[in-house]
Amino acid sequence: RVGAYGSRLPCMQLAPEGRRHAGAVACLAALLSVAPSNAAPLPRLPAASLTRPNLLGCLARGPLLVEGAFGGTLVDEAAEALMGCLGGEVVECQQRTAEGTDLFEATLADFCALAFRSAHGSALSLFAERLINDKAPAVAALLRVDGSGPFEADMFAHFPESLRPAGACLVAGGEGARCPLHADPFEWVGTNTCLEGAKLWRFLGPAPGLDEALGAYRLPSVAWGGGGEGLSAGWQSDVDLYARRAPSAPSAAALFRDAPEAERRGLLEAMADPATGQLLPEVHLPEGTLEAFVHGVQLPGDLVLIPPRWYHQTYCPGPCLGLAGQYLDSFCRDRVFAHVLGWAGVEGARAEDVPYDVPPEEQVRAFLRILDDALSDSSRGPRSPA
Repeated sequence: RVGAYGSRLPCMQLAPEGRRHAGAVACLAALLSVAPSNAAPLPRLPAASLTRPNLLGCLARGPLLVEGAFGGTLVDEAAEALMGCLGGEVVECQQRTAEGTDLFEATLADFCALAFRSAHGSALSLFAERLINDKAPAVAALLRVDGSGPFEADMFAHFPESLRPAGACLVAGGEGARCPLHADPFEWVGTNTCLEGAKLWRFLGPAPGLDEALGAYRLPSVAWGGGGEGLSAGWQSDVDLYARRAPSAPSAAALFRDAPEAERRGLLEAMADPATGQLLPEVHLPEGTLEAFVHGVQLPGDLVLIPPRWYHQTYCPGPCLGLAGQYLDSFCRDRVFAHVLGWAGVEGARAEDVPYDVPPEEQVRAFLRILDDALSDSSRGPRSPA
């Protein structure tokens, strides 16, 4: 069945109803800047043509969208199964307005209904980190990418459970919902699968001075041992790449109810591209970052891959449901190990000290021994957030 805005989920078949980090904005506004009109489209590859060599080549250059990574009826079946398993689960939700962000609780099914009332200036979203892994692991397994085709097995699976990142995080939002602009912890490869709706993406690649220009701050993610030593930290900025929405930007109803399907992708691509002026940052980006600015549109079944240290922010043009995750393999192994050693304040050890010619499980064990030995020295302590 197809409901309002083209949704296939029963819970989304309802008729539609009508901490500011001030230094970041001040820093950017003070820089010589131009309009971000040189942005590049997000590279796309059909899933059938994806091989290990071209996957690695693409990730070495930047983010990648794999079209139809989960094709056929798999996405529909997974979405239906998720709602069947989790629709009655209470989740923490957010409402973002100009005054700030308010938290509230609702069942997942009720949130999906509320998502049709979301708007750019009063956006509804949720991020449930452990819900799928704890309550619907079979559904999460359907949408795993590691260990199949061109993807190696995830080395995070060999980390102790207390240190292992959540495998699949449920993300959902209504029109106007967006995550903070951020680069992921651990410097892993991030993954994002769209199940329902569509999602707009904007990326900023690594560049000298970018962290400072964005006013980025560190967010510790995982603790090591009972003392709470820091194991990893991401980067986050309060700059909003979608802050200003022009009247010309099409509404969720115009996109998903009124527009012919053949025209929808073009309308969404225009929204994602900052050159159209439909969605613009609150301030212009500094001139030196424009060559790394990338934008694109993700549709159901598409998989987005995010390489280490790429800042990214998403935007929901209408009700959207998806999964976010990550993996650790030989492509990012040294980045992840070096990140942990650096953040934990370990000196005299390098990621390259971990042997490559042993199975992944042994590589992880060797790395954790190095880390544990170093942190057992009480003279060393973790880095504090900066």
